[in-house]
Amino acid sequence: MSGESVGLFDRTVLHVPVNDKFSARATQELLDAINAFPSNTQASKVATMIGAYDPASGKIAVGSSNGKITAETLDVRTVSYIENQLGVKIGELTSLCRNAAGACAEVAAVDKLVRFGVNPAGVKFTDALRPKTVREEGGITPKAIIDTCPNCKVVWPEKK
Repeated sequence: MSGESVGLFDRTVLHVPVNDKFSARATQELLDAINAFPSNTQASKVATMIGAYDPASGKIAVGSSNGKITAETLDVRTVSYIENQLGVKIGELTSLCRNAAGACAEVAAVDKLVRFGVNPAGVKFTDALRPKTVREEGGITPKAIIDTCPNCKVVWPEKK
C-alpha cells in the first residue's frame, strides 16, 4: 500500500509510507477530518479531536472525544492499557481531572491503532484541537489548541 491513504475520519486507519513525516501527515489528516464537517454547527458538537501515529509502522488515526465512552466500545487491549495506567475503570472519574477515563480524543485515536496491532504505549500525537475553532479561524491557531488533560499526561507521558 505504499503511498496510499485509506479513509479520513471514517473509523479506519490511514496507511502511510514509512519514510513519511508522520507528525505532519497526522496533522493534515486531522485537519482534513475537521474540514469534512458539513458546518461549524456540526463541528461544535465535537469538543476535541486529535491525530495519532505509530512511528514504527507509520499508521495514522484521528480520534474525537466522547463523554459517553464505555469499555464495550473499545478494544479490550485499549481498555486494559488505559485502566492499568489510570487505576480506574473506563468511564470512571480519576482523581487527576474531571474527564472520565477513556473519554479523551487520544483514547479514540489510539483504539483505532490498537485494532491494527499497534502498541498503545508507543503512539505519538498531534496537538489536540477544538474543531469549531479551527474552522472559524481558518486553521490551527493558539486558540484552537487544547492542553493535554492530566489523565492523558499519565497514560502517555511522552505524548509527542
